Formats: sequence, structure tokens, C-alpha cells
Amino acid sequence: MFLHTLGISERWVSTALSKVKDSGAVEEDNRGKHQSRPNKINEDVKEIVREHIKLFPVVPSHYTRKNTQKLYLEDGLNIQRMYRLYLEFAKTMDVTNVASSRQYRDIFNGEFNLSFFKPKKDQCDLCIRYTDTDKGNPELQEKYDSHITNKNSARSLKDQDKLIALNNKSIIVACFDLQKVLVTPKSEVSIFYYKSKYATYNFTVYDIGNHKGYCYVWHESVAKRGANEIGSCLWKFLDTAANNKNIQEVIFYSDNCGGQNRNRFIFSMFQLAACVFNKKITHRFFEKGHTQNEGDSMHAVIENAKNRQQVVYTPEQWVTLIRMAKVTGTPYDVTEMSQKDFYNLKKLVIGQNWKTDEDGQQLKISKVREIVLLGNPDGRVDFKYEYTDAPKSLNIYKKRRGRPSCCSRADLQQLYDKPLPVDKKKLDGLLELCNKRDIPEMYHGFYRSLSYNKAKNTTEETVNNEETSTEEQSE
Repeated sequence: MFLHTLGISERWVSTALSKVKDSGAVEEDNRGKHQSRPNKINEDVKEIVREHIKLFPVVPSHYTRKNTQKLYLEDGLNIQRMYRLYLEFAKTMDVTNVASSRQYRDIFNGEFNLSFFKPKKDQCDLCIRYTDTDKGNPELQEKYDSHITNKNSARSLKDQDKLIALNNKSIIVACFDLQKVLVTPKSEVSIFYYKSKYATYNFTVYDIGNHKGYCYVWHESVAKRGANEIGSCLWKFLDTAANNKNIQEVIFYSDNCGGQNRNRFIFSMFQLAACVFNKKITHRFFEKGHTQNEGDSMHAVIENAKNRQQVVYTPEQWVTLIRMAKVTGTPYDVTEMSQKDFYNLKKLVIGQNWKTDEDGQQLKISKVREIVLLGNPDGRVDFKYEYTDAPKSLNIYKKRRGRPSCCSRADLQQLYDKPLPVDKKKLDGLLELCNKRDIPEMYHGFYRSLSYNKAKNTTEETVNNEETSTEEQSE
């Protein structure tokens, strides 16, 4: 009767009574505590998975903040490919008890602060935070509204400038950006994934009005990729534009990376170029997280060509690939940058005022959205913090006594006088690939000509430091 009322069976009651001890206490519930779980992984298997994950070299992301704690794995890797490589690795080690794909993924996600490369243009941190947060936060709402207004203002200005450039050949409107690093050797051979790669850099400028792309290519023993290098490539572009006497004004659009694009070294170079080439130069910045532009098509075309090319062993082969990447229309104008093409732009700012404007207010370089340089001998520079603001003025020759000297190309001093050393661990790995003939012998000469950095593994710190200027970010 009671069994029927409670909806239980007689066996259920007898089992419960059998678990009551003589003391009256009930036996501990052991459900889930058996040792026969099929997904449990023993410590030896875990350790081999950890060893395998640690074999992959981490690379500094061109798009991450200097103070980030997250490390990035080489472009082209994903968890599925890593697991396939793990199975090959386990086979060579005669390991028969291997982790499952799920177990490998859990260890990767749970024990390592690693991530795979994500294109910067695919994400906006503020927009994601706004979407994922309760809309009742007035402070976030105000910040988001301003963010969207700035995004739309930059887009609207670019569209207006684009229309002008299409109809007025005295004005160049161009977008510029540094493509993500191209590495060598590039191959699907398993051993290559476990070695640090040699970097080749491709800085692109896209002339929107003339539908023409310019590429400036160099590799890591030639130069780094900071403000000096970016500014030197822009000088090269402006020098080419100066050959056309009809050009009166150049308008640039770019992202707002402080260490590379938005800093006094680039602005000072623009001032010198405006004077030497007698051009008006305007530089406008897209809103952070919304930097998509016409120049992205260049990177996409080159990436497609890269994906079709299975192996690349030297930087010279990247140059050839870039030259041939565009199969329709005008090919890209490719310049191989040598050390004589890179200038020390930080020398230009000596004696210049980039601290206070004409109203005596501190110049906040990290907040500048537009800067206009006419190359005036009086050193006047106009800038805006918001596109809708009236322009403010700055006198960069304020600190100089007497009349400013005439502008001249001679103001540019060469940045490097010898090849840059490569991180020793990286070079050792590359030479090992040469010695084992994983890199064909015809390419050994290039790698054996490289010198190494005797300092202990400073590559990542150096790359990050050259990309983000603490001075510019804190202003």
C-alpha cells in the first residue's frame, strides 16, 4: 500500500535498508566515484600532451597590447591540426596510450594561456562588451554612443574624400597598414611547426582614387617594424607621389596604433615631407575596432596567393609571390626596402614642440583623430580630437631660437648601418632545418649569412616594445 502510494518498488526499499549500518548511519553515496570512467586520462598521458603543446613556438601578435599575458601560436595552426601533429609525435615516441581529441583540447584550454591568431579587423572589444552587457549601464551607453558616432564620422569623411579623389587628380587619398607577418620557411611539413620562423614584413599603401596598391617589403635582419620603419615607407610613397607635379594634397587613413602610426615621429616626418615636396598632408584615424578599409583587399589577395603556395623558403620568394599575387588589373608596385631606405625619425623631433598647443594645453597625441601639415616654415600644425571640432593649432618650432632652418632631405639620417641580429634560439632552429635538409640546400646560404643575438631570448620583448610606445600611449 505504502509502496504504491510513494511510487517505489520493494527492491528499492530493501536496497536502502541494506545500506544502513549498525550505528544507524547511512552508507556514503558512491555514485560517480568508481574508477572505470572511460574519459579519465592518466598523468603520463597528460604529461606527453603538455610536452607536445610546449614544442610549438609562441609568437608576439602584431595586434595585441604590450601588457597582455596571452601568448599566440603561429598563424595557420588550430586545435585540430595540433592534435593530428600530436598523434604523429606520439607515434615517433612509440607511445600507444594517447589522449583523445577531447582530452587534448581540455588540457590546451585548461592549462595553457595560449590562443590562435585572430585578425584585428574581425572584432571590436567595446561593441562586444556592449552587446554582452545589460543596457542599463549609462556610462557604458554613453561610451558606446560616442564610439559609434566616431566610427560613422570617420567612414563618412573617407567616403567624401574618396569621391573627391576619383574626380580630382590633384588629391591622393590612401589607406595604409602593415600586413600580418609572413614567415619562412612556410610548409606543411610537420617539423616546421615546431621551429620559430623568420619574419618578412609587408607594409601596404592603397591609393583609393587610382585603384593602385604599393607594397614595401623587408625582413627582420634589415629592419624592425616600429615608427621609424613605417614612417620611412610613407616617406618613400610620398617621394614617389612628388614626381607627379599635379599632386597638391595627400590624405592618409590608418588605424590608431600608437607605436606605429599615431605618434610625433610620424607627424614630424609628415611635416618635413610637406615642406620638401610642397604638398599638404592630412592624416586621419579610423575608430578603434572599425578600421576596415579598401586597403584590406590587398592583404586578402596576398593571403589567397599565400594559401595557394605550399612552400616558401626565403623572403625573396615572398617578394615574388606579392608581385604576382594580383592576377587581374594592375599588379602591385613592390619595393624591396634596404637598410639605406630606413631613417631615424626620432632625430627629427629633437628641439621640436609636441607637448603643448597654442592655447597652452597639453597635446594628447593618443586622442588625435586628424592632423594637417602644410610644411609651413613657422612650424604650424593643425589637429583635432574630434572630427566635428574646430581645429586647434600647434607650433612645433616653439622651442627653437631664431628662425627655423630650411627643410631638407639631409635632415633624414640612416637608421641602421649593419644587419640586425636574429634571436639565437630561432637561428639555431633554422640552421638545424638546413643541416637536416628539411630546407633545400640552395637556400642555405641565406640562413647561414644571418648573425644571432647573443642576448637571452629577447625577441618577443623587442617586437612588442617597438610596436607600442609607452610615451605615446600615456599622453
